Amino acid sequence: MRPTPALVTALALSLAACSGGGGTSERSAPTTTTTAPPAEARPVSRAELAAFADDLVADTGAEGGIVAWRVGDGEPVVVTAGVADARTGQPLRPDDPFHVASVTKSYVAAALLSLEADGLVDLDAPIDEYVDWPGGEGITTRQLLDQTSGVAGFPNGDEDTTAYSELLQRDPPLTLDQTLAAARDLPPRGEPGEATSYGNLAYVLAGAVIEAATGEDVGTVLEERVFGPSDLQDTWYPPRGPGDAPPLPGVYEAEPGAPLLPTTAFDMETWRTVTAPASGAVSTVDDLLAWVDAALREQEVGGTDVSAMTAIGPGGYGLGVAGVSDEAGTCVFTGCPPGTEFRRWALNGDIPGASTRVFHDPATDATLVVVLNRNALELDRPMLAFLDA
Repeated sequence: MRPTPALVTALALSLAACSGGGGTSERSAPTTTTTAPPAEARPVSRAELAAFADDLVADTGAEGGIVAWRVGDGEPVVVTAGVADARTGQPLRPDDPFHVASVTKSYVAAALLSLEADGLVDLDAPIDEYVDWPGGEGITTRQLLDQTSGVAGFPNGDEDTTAYSELLQRDPPLTLDQTLAAARDLPPRGEPGEATSYGNLAYVLAGAVIEAATGEDVGTVLEERVFGPSDLQDTWYPPRGPGDAPPLPGVYEAEPGAPLLPTTAFDMETWRTVTAPASGAVSTVDDLLAWVDAALREQEVGGTDVSAMTAIGPGGYGLGVAGVSDEAGTCVFTGCPPGTEFRRWALNGDIPGASTRVFHDPATDATLVVVLNRNALELDRPMLAFLDA
């Protein structure tokens, strides 16, 4: 079923609000990534983690969730709470696949670092060497990846969402060319390199750079350079293939106070592909932990040094990875106060019916993963409280 135009508009506006694309932080301050001296992560029992998961489901209105805790390369503790689908009673399993949304950005960033290492892309060259885009002569691929390019958000709470809403009315799968054509006339949000402004369009353009540089589609490049080398066995990029397991259903609040909508009521393939390089991937908890190993702990993907991903700028973002502040949380989405320090890293994702959060503390080597089948949720505070307990 395809959503009505009115519903699409409401969904687009809600997604724009939860994406936090309106947040802007100046780039003039020095990078403020900090790592505390080595510390020991506290022990967490299965019972404590289960109680935390139950509280998250109860407090957020999600129907179910998966929560995982792991220290170093030890055995993870994984628990579930609630159900996958309250309408059918479908149970929730620890290995269920789900939409990871903007976690996809980290895969794309790693792929481009790999391409740069092989001499196929220059991240500091103007993107007009690869993509025809207004102002592309003044924008670099690195600025796309660290969210300082100044391009529109698509969607963003401060911009006209008409083109985005109209795009969602088309038959899936949507292509990069369709998305870029729809967003082409949107005004930029700033000058390249001046400030951090989080959004999806930058990563759609980054996906176009990948395709121009390699002659292959983004999904093929991710499989060859990211998913395969990192042993992400159950992670896939849209459109869905015959062997790809369908992601969990979820519930979506189109606007505050509106009835919750099941994601089974509309075609999620449209949502997966509308900004696919920014938000389209599907994964599992096990694969997210494997990705933490590669990208955040070892900082090597397929033999490529990807440590640049966690070089968090003053605006709260590295390359596909957000910084986490004790006081401001993942402030890249709303704007980071001057001088904010980040001692943890995050992979965040929101799409209709799914919230994914991965917090990693490099000082203790502890990782907390939260997946809930409802999106647009404020999870920084409870996750930080759990890490700091």
